[in-house]
Amino acid sequence: MTIAPLCNGTSDDITPAIRSTYWDGIDLVAAAPFLFSAEFALPARQMQEAGAKFWDVLNAGLEPVRDLYDVIVIDTPPSLSYVTINGLWAADGVVVPVPPSGLDFASSAQFWSLLADLGANLDQQEPEGERKVFDFLHVLLSRVDQSDAASPAVRQWIQSTYGEFVLPVEIPKTSVTTNKAAEFATVYDVQKYDGAAKTFKRAIDTYDRFVDLVEESVVEAWRVRGVVG
Repeated sequence: MTIAPLCNGTSDDITPAIRSTYWDGIDLVAAAPFLFSAEFALPARQMQEAGAKFWDVLNAGLEPVRDLYDVIVIDTPPSLSYVTINGLWAADGVVVPVPPSGLDFASSAQFWSLLADLGANLDQQEPEGERKVFDFLHVLLSRVDQSDAASPAVRQWIQSTYGEFVLPVEIPKTSVTTNKAAEFATVYDVQKYDGAAKTFKRAIDTYDRFVDLVEESVVEAWRVRGVVG
């Protein structure tokens, strides 16, 4: 019920892993700790199978179901692993959350550098005219702690480095999101909030704005492709 069969080569179709949810219109393909085995299975297939493309396994597995959904969201591990590479190569748009801390900023810069180097190498192995192109790339300031004295300086570094790619919204670090994350839930699952109503509203409004911005990027990508007028 994960993408493991795609990674180990026992399936080339993600359909058997798709499960319905209690949200109308939303299906899910779960992740699990044993997916770490994919980090060994994917390079092993590359070595053993002629013509194998370790970076294109998820992309190919999604092909049978693309027309069934308006949007497919891929949530990857926070590292440039074999599984993450597959997620990036299957995606048309990318959103990278970056907390305004020095270490996270440095990690994000290293991520983009490694991705650029890897992309250049993989593009050389693709047929002419089939280079990977993203419809949009967004950097999202997340877990922003207004009481952190270092945040303004790092925020400025991020803005100067990524410029127009930085979304005009910041996800605040609040007790609402922290508490719900500990319960494997989100702010949208809150039935009754015991804290300040202002804090809850700020969290909800921020996430709503973020979703609106991503939706605008998706719709614009559809328009450019001629999917919508």
